Amino acid sequence: MEYDFSKQISKILHASQHEESEEKYYDHEMEISEEQMNELHEKGVTYITETDNGRKMVIKVEYYKNDKEE
Repeated sequence: MEYDFSKQISKILHASQHEESEEKYYDHEMEISEEQMNELHEKGVTYITETDNGRKMVIKVEYYKNDKEE
């Protein structure tokens, strides 16, 4: 007796393509406003406050400008 595996293979291939297109999992999300981004570029540092599950966290973001001239 022969069995046709083409349907199962098709499902597996479709599932793997779908997994690759899904967004990657991450632990936290942070948004930077235009003002914070300007502060980061001007001063090299900014602080972002985020809340996750009722817990407040302050994230220090530093920016080091690459001063190499090419």
